[in-house]
Amino acid sequence: MRSATIISKIAVAFSLFYASGSIVLADEDIREIYNRQCKVSPVILEAIAKVERHAKRPPGYPFLISFNNEQEAKVVQDIIGKEVFLDWRTIDCKNSEICIKISEYVIHTLSIQNMDLGAYQINFKHHKMPLKNYFSFEDSYFKACHFLETLINQHGYTWETIARYHSATPKYNYAYLEKISTILKKEKNGNN
Repeated sequence: MRSATIISKIAVAFSLFYASGSIVLADEDIREIYNRQCKVSPVILEAIAKVERHAKRPPGYPFLISFNNEQEAKVVQDIIGKEVFLDWRTIDCKNSEICIKISEYVIHTLSIQNMDLGAYQINFKHHKMPLKNYFSFEDSYFKACHFLETLINQHGYTWETIARYHSATPKYNYAYLEKISTILKKEKNGNN
């Protein structure tokens, strides 16, 4: 019974994230489970969620499909319509079921795999998991965490390693690091 209560507290914490744009891990039980499952600071994961968000959606909004190739995005726009796109590359698919159906079509019918999915914009081509997990905030949160843990084990716990979440290429890595740094500085100064 205790684990069901803890799980429901975690669900509440994640729903508060959607509402407030901040991760709420005040409860000791939630913090304990978080610490067992993820060794990366929740502050860093929150900053990544803010960097990865679409400008028209709040941090943590999980129903996004973003294409990394403009031509591939155009093919999808021509087939399913521009009205579901927030910009040239990102679809707001509104709920998990629709996101899964669109993703399956794009992957299996159009053979497009280089796309970033969900709240943490996890690249489908490089990070395989069941499609439903990309569009679950909780599942993508822990996938992002485990990817960062892998990077940290390989390269050490540095800001450059954290920026590798986005890219191992130095010029992209540096730009990503600047975005994370700006968010963390604002939060430290109390300006969300």
